[in-house]
Amino acid sequence: MRKAGTPCPFVIPRGHEVNNLKSWALYKADISSALEAFELALSIIDQEVSVEQTVPQSLIFAGITSYCKCYTSADGRSTKVNPKKVFKGDSELRSIHEKIKSIRNSYIAHGGISDFERVTVRVALDPESDSKACLTTYSFVARNPLSNINDLTQFIEAAKLTGNFIDSKVKVLYERIKENVDLEASKIYTVDNIGNDLLDGFKVPRSE
Repeated sequence: MRKAGTPCPFVIPRGHEVNNLKSWALYKADISSALEAFELALSIIDQEVSVEQTVPQSLIFAGITSYCKCYTSADGRSTKVNPKKVFKGDSELRSIHEKIKSIRNSYIAHGGISDFERVTVRVALDPESDSKACLTTYSFVARNPLSNINDLTQFIEAAKLTGNFIDSKVKVLYERIKENVDLEASKIYTVDNIGNDLLDGFKVPRSE
């Protein structure tokens, strides 16, 4: 960061609160990516842009994947977003959230029973044979595209509400860390060049 063109001294804080903030910062990036993908897919479909179906479909897949990362535990992330808190009092958007999660789990990330893809196995019989002798066996896969404008609009609303919740958490943690870091002048490192890595900083105490 610079102030009036001058690099600002800074410290690198450590501790539980900092690790917590790192997780929420990642979720903030995830939900921003999800929202961007959903909105771009919607604009393509809504304006009837001439592109292959795989383009908006891929954007929706990417959006759903990024969205669900916010609600999933993983190594390196000390917490996860709680849908009960995000959608408290909004049962309609909570059901949309569950739909997004179901699409991810049963269709995008894993193969399973879903309304989005079906496969049929058929055996072709010889129409000119009295015994209806088998000619060949084949399969037919039908996939239901996720390019429904109404669904996308609802996905965007769920992503926006999730984003607002994450933003509020990030702001609280920013202030908490700012208040707890002991900025002693002798321990502040000055950045000579943008991009320089600074080593250990300060440990932020866990808030009560």
